[in-house]
Amino acid sequence: MKRIILAICAVSAVSAAGIASAQTKISERNGVITTTHTERRGKQIEKVTCREFLALQDRFQPQVVSYAVGYDKARKPEDAVLDVAGISRIVPVVQKSCRTAPQQTLIRRIRTDLRKM
Repeated sequence: MKRIILAICAVSAVSAAGIASAQTKISERNGVITTTHTERRGKQIEKVTCREFLALQDRFQPQVVSYAVGYDKARKPEDAVLDVAGISRIVPVVQKSCRTAPQQTLIRRIRTDLRKM
């Protein structure tokens, strides 16, 4: 019974979000049925503004920056090394530069700040 209630709560939370989209893939191999469920919520990283980034709690900002850097570097496989220690150095720089241009996209701001470093 608890599982049913949790499932109902989860479904209502997803449908209440309004911006979530989901994709379910069912496959069968050697008699084993596998289900993969992927959900996408929120905004694409290319459209996140500095204002939205600054509105996040400080503890989440390094994760957003590392995701954005990794996402951006995935477009250029020859430059596919992610400097994890460098994330802690760039976060304060991005925070400061985002305060000066809050309407600019976060990924553009990160690209600019990485070139300066």
